[in-house]
Amino acid sequence: MKKGMRVFLYFFISSLCYFSLNATPIVIDGDGITTIKGDVFYFSTEDSSLSYEEVKLFEKAKFEKANIDVLNLEVSNKHHWVKFSLKNKSKKENLILNLAYPITDVASLYYEDNGKVNNQTIGDKQVFNDRKYKVPALLFDVNIPIDEEKEFFLKLTSGEQLLVPLSIGTYQQTIESQTLNDITFGIYAGIMLVMFLYNLFILISIKDISYFYYILYIITVGLVQITFPGYTFKYLWPNNLWWSEHGLLIFGALSGISIMLFMHEFLRVNVYARKASYIIFLIIVLYTIALFLALFGEYNASYNMIDGCGILLSFSALFISIYISYKGNKSAKFFLIAWSIFLVGLFAFVFRSLGLLPYNYFTNYTMPLGSAIEVTLLSLALADRINILKKEKELAKERELAALQENERIIIEQNEKLEETVELRTDELHRTLAELRQAQSQLVQVEKMASLGQLTAGIAHEINNPINFVKSNISPLKRDINDIFEIVETYQGIHEVALEQIKDKLEQAKELEEELELDFLKEEIGHLLAGITDGANRTTEIVDGLKNFSRLGESEFKSANIHEGIESTLMVLNNEIVDGEVKIEREYGDFGEINCLPGKLNQVFMNILENAIHATKQNKELDRERKLKIKTEIVDGKVEIRISDNGKGMPEKVRSQVFDPFFTTKDVGEGTGLGLSIVYSIIESHMGRISAESEEGEGTCFIISIPANLESKIDLVKQPD
Repeated sequence: MKKGMRVFLYFFISSLCYFSLNATPIVIDGDGITTIKGDVFYFSTEDSSLSYEEVKLFEKAKFEKANIDVLNLEVSNKHHWVKFSLKNKSKKENLILNLAYPITDVASLYYEDNGKVNNQTIGDKQVFNDRKYKVPALLFDVNIPIDEEKEFFLKLTSGEQLLVPLSIGTYQQTIESQTLNDITFGIYAGIMLVMFLYNLFILISIKDISYFYYILYIITVGLVQITFPGYTFKYLWPNNLWWSEHGLLIFGALSGISIMLFMHEFLRVNVYARKASYIIFLIIVLYTIALFLALFGEYNASYNMIDGCGILLSFSALFISIYISYKGNKSAKFFLIAWSIFLVGLFAFVFRSLGLLPYNYFTNYTMPLGSAIEVTLLSLALADRINILKKEKELAKERELAALQENERIIIEQNEKLEETVELRTDELHRTLAELRQAQSQLVQVEKMASLGQLTAGIAHEINNPINFVKSNISPLKRDINDIFEIVETYQGIHEVALEQIKDKLEQAKELEEELELDFLKEEIGHLLAGITDGANRTTEIVDGLKNFSRLGESEFKSANIHEGIESTLMVLNNEIVDGEVKIEREYGDFGEINCLPGKLNQVFMNILENAIHATKQNKELDRERKLKIKTEIVDGKVEIRISDNGKGMPEKVRSQVFDPFFTTKDVGEGTGLGLSIVYSIIESHMGRISAESEEGEGTCFIISIPANLESKIDLVKQPD
């Protein structure tokens, strides 16, 4: 019983809905195009398998009456069914149903004709050339006998926003209406093309990045406007369904990106409203995401994001241009006017879609009209910007000229002051150079005196040893000679005494001879005389070595044995070598004399050997033997002299400056820093090279290389006397 009641109520309610939904049919009067509005019903479903028969018989209760003239089904993945009834009061039976929203993916019309179901399908997922009527709008053939009424079902699917502007009329009326649309959009396309070519010419002339962004905006926004009425599908890619499906979303995203880039450059946002740059960047990123969503097939998400970005872009551009124009940017005022006109057209289009404005010829073309006016005004603004930039350049040139004139005046004054300063500085420089020459001479003299002091100390020490040896032998020699003289006097006294006393004197002499040990005296005198001879010979050797070493003033090349020079230098430094217990290792090559300045080379050996001995001072503290090694050999036709020590070595920073004038690691007062600098100059005067190899804790090696057959004709670098 209860189940029967539910079935009864269901059919009762369905019947009420059926009669309510089948209200007064829309009358076709034949006086012109008839707009289908008022008694239009729709419902949406996710079930794509519903057939016309199922919808007609079982889904009547699901239909809702449209509350606006043009049904707005928004953006969704659903399948929409639209139902309406038409009564033909015209004089024509064969009529054309016009769905003036060409970006619909699929539109299928169902109605009964002579007992059969008439089904026609059209949309932008069908190749344009397959259409019966080669017009952008979706046209269906409809046969309604005169004074009869028929019910129509329209199934719609779209990935973009779906509007359902329906009208019906004769073929001639429909074509005339379409021709008016063609003319309107032809004018719009012409305006956009002219603006494109005009700005392209200026871009080529002045190469301003603003014009590039603006040209990109003209192209993309123009394609958006002519894609809505279906002209891109008809004229640009009639057989390419991919562009038909993606074009609107791609151009919509690119137009948003390009207008943001243009606004950023044109209004100089980074100068007048730096923080607004972040908003512009955010909008560009969002449009880029929407673009990728479209490319990967997420049409609904892409369309919704582009719509949201459009709202954000509209108000952001409006407020940013108001703010910058308030700051006095004239270009921002042009942009504000142009953008406001575009927004008026855009809002009129939106309000028409929402049913707040009537669906007519004017409201249909408010957005293209606003777009054309905006593009024209912005082109004028760009042209005015050129004048502004020209004036700015002229002002900049005037300021630059004034600055140049001021600079010229300052330069003249500075030149006068500079000439005076140069004269003063020149006098000071001459005085300074004179002082430097005097100081240099004094320093060289100090270095010479240091070498002379070293030489004197060595001579004093070396000569003192044999002289002391001679002095120490003189006293015992005098004593022994006195004893001999006493013996001799005793023998001489024998001649002065009587014969009888001779015997006693001889005995006394014999006793004295034995007492004074005459044989020992003879032997001791021989030793003393030999010691004196050795001391004299050693003194002679020292003097000869001194003569060999002290040839510092020589300025002519001559043949000399460098080994003798090294040995004479070691002789001068002998006291430091002996006292310091320095072991000398010699490894001399087998070669003869070479052309050189012997005295100068001795000065080189003196400096390097003295530094080497000084470098090994810490070896005793480290319980390590102090060693110097001197090696000479012929290498590639040059004499190579290596003087090595096993001292503390040098760090790289010291090694790289060791030949610099006045550079020294000794304490103040212990060195002038000129020794190795003079050494370097002497080796250069021999057309040779000197270098130092060192490792901390391991020792240092100075390597001298000079030509073996150096000619005396070489121009010498004269050393200061």
